[in-house]
Amino acid sequence: MADGRAIQPPLKAYEDALNRGEIIYQECGDCEHVAFYPRLVCPECGSTNVEYKPSAGKGEIYTRTVIHSRNRDPYNVVLIDMDEGFRIMSTVEDAPNDDVQIGMRVELKTVYPVEEPNAKAGQLPKHVFRPECG
Repeated sequence: MADGRAIQPPLKAYEDALNRGEIIYQECGDCEHVAFYPRLVCPECGSTNVEYKPSAGKGEIYTRTVIHSRNRDPYNVVLIDMDEGFRIMSTVEDAPNDDVQIGMRVELKTVYPVEEPNAKAGQLPKHVFRPECG
């Protein structure tokens, strides 16, 4: 890094945000490109002048599908266009799969791991979404 600034490693920054119940993204200080998932350089211009920013956690479903598996109940997978301008893949809870539709407004719901005897140590929370309230 030519300017001598230390960049927090992307995985560490992302994990810290997860533990706070936040989604973070990056905005390039040179070209203003918005990126998710966090990385060391801007994927648009290659600049290291990237800043971590917290998302408000709200967006609109861009596309959706429902996965059917023998081993579990059907579940939805969605791509969400976040209000800040990046896209994230997740699932929508608190709504029947048939009610999860393209264009639907959703908001972040952070699910924290349940302490179980056989659970992996150090499990991180996960980001899921729910229909936007009000």
